[in-house]
Amino acid sequence: MRAATLGRGVLAEVSSICKTLAVEVDLRLQPAVCTTRFRNTSVGGSRQQVVEATAGAIDVAALPECDVLHVAPVSNEIDLDALSSAGPKADFVGLTAQGILRAWDDTGRVALRPPAVGPTAANAIDAIVFADYEYEFVASFADEVVRNGGLAVVTRNVAGCTVLSKSGTDDFPAYRFDGAVDDTGAGDVFAAALFVELHRGVPLAGAVRFAAVASALSTRAVGTAGLATRDEILACC
Repeated sequence: MRAATLGRGVLAEVSSICKTLAVEVDLRLQPAVCTTRFRNTSVGGSRQQVVEATAGAIDVAALPECDVLHVAPVSNEIDLDALSSAGPKADFVGLTAQGILRAWDDTGRVALRPPAVGPTAANAIDAIVFADYEYEFVASFADEVVRNGGLAVVTRNVAGCTVLSKSGTDDFPAYRFDGAVDDTGAGDVFAAALFVELHRGVPLAGAVRFAAVASALSTRAVGTAGLATRDEILACC
């Protein structure tokens, strides 16, 4: 499979970041006057986040046709209602929910709140992934995804994850890995790997195991340098 990244921002800024990554990026960027930027600080063991700039909304009508679409907003820049109305451009649509839950005040300080989406937005989603601390904010939307036949996956860090579906609730363990160096983006790796395996037709337990291993191995180095090959992941499954 081949991957492309669609977003909005200043091409020169984003391209310079992509050049530092350990993987080649097919970047398709809609122009903006600035690039979305956050400042994260640790306060009392928890993360405090401030929005310093936003690039604006992504034009979902410009989404290319693909096998798997991973919808990964960071600052409500993707209109899920418009995505649903546009009709499917992908065989499988997965959503990582964090970016649709963020709101911020005049100072830019971020807080979580339920997503501002219409009742049909869940129709477009085959699977939604979110962390356990986000559950209270996204529960209603996730339930709607499940009612429409999709999956809701609640990640619990080292405690594994819980998958909600029309057939019931299933708990899966995490993959134990002691060599973590940098866990930035590990949740996104889990989601992306899960979406690909589910699209491939892998049964749920196998898809979750593959995603858990991919996520754990991605923490073994800083940035994208820790990303594992498919063979490396399968060797640990």
